[in-house]
Parts: sequence; structure tokens; C-alpha cells
Amino acid sequence: SNLASVVLQLKTMGVDDILHFDFISPPPAACLERALELLYSLDAIDDNVQLTPQVGVQMAEFPVSPLLAKMLLASGQMGCSEEILTIAAMLSVQNVFSSIRGQASRGRKRFGVREGDHLTLLNGSTCSPTYSPTPFPPFVSPEFQIFKFHYDFHLFTF
Repeated sequence: SNLASVVLQLKTMGVDDILHFDFISPPPAACLERALELLYSLDAIDDNVQLTPQVGVQMAEFPVSPLLAKMLLASGQMGCSEEILTIAAMLSVQNVFSSIRGQASRGRKRFGVREGDHLTLLNGSTCSPTYSPTPFPPFVSPEFQIFKFHYDFHLFTF
């Protein structure tokens, strides 16, 4: 399993030797090594397996996976934070498109783009504007409808 979030939090708490940490139920060493490799590739830890001050410390503050945290941090430098925040939030919802038979495929077809699933999610996030009286199409899952309501509420009230 992916232990990168756990390793990142342990590093934040000052645990230096992750491989010899006294876990109640220790994970396989190979999983910990993969987590360290991932964090290194994301520039969250350096050659000495210490948190990097610019990236690693900031990534640990995000309540999401290290991959999404890095994506969110990089989006600020690229000027696309709102779009990446939407994609990250949609990746955190279990089912964006409805699980009703046939409805999900209609949703994917309607918003799908050749560039990939992430842009399909971004297109799907705009399916029901905040001020539109039109209800969500039937292929949009109830979980996403709730997410979209809360996202729009916070976006426009704070």
C-alpha cells in the first residue's frame, strides 16, 4: 500500500529513521522504501532523507496525498490554482459520475476530452453553475452534487 502520507507525517514529527521506526504493526520494508522514493522524487525529502524546507514542509501541511499536495503547490507557480484545486477535490470524491447503469458513461462521453481524465473531471465540474436553476444531469453522482454545493458555497462566501 502507499505509505507516502504516513512517512511524510512521521518526517514532520521529527522521526529520522523511518525504516527502523517502532510501528505497532510494521509495514513491509519495501513499502516504506517505495514511499521514501516517491517523496524524494516529489522533492519532499533530500539526499539525507530530511524534509525539504520549500516543498516537503509545505506538502505536509496539506490534508491530501503527497502527489496531490505537490500538484497543488506547483499550480500556484503555473497560474492554474483554481483549476488544479477543482481537479484535486474531484479526485478526492469517490464517484464523480453516477453509478446508475448507463448514466456514468453518458457523463464521461459528454465531458470527456482526449487530453485525459483530469480534464474530463474539470469539464464535469462546470456542469451545473452555482446560479443555474437547472438541476444536475442524471449522470452526476449525489456525492459530487454535495461536493459541488459545498465547494461553490465556500468559494463565493469567503
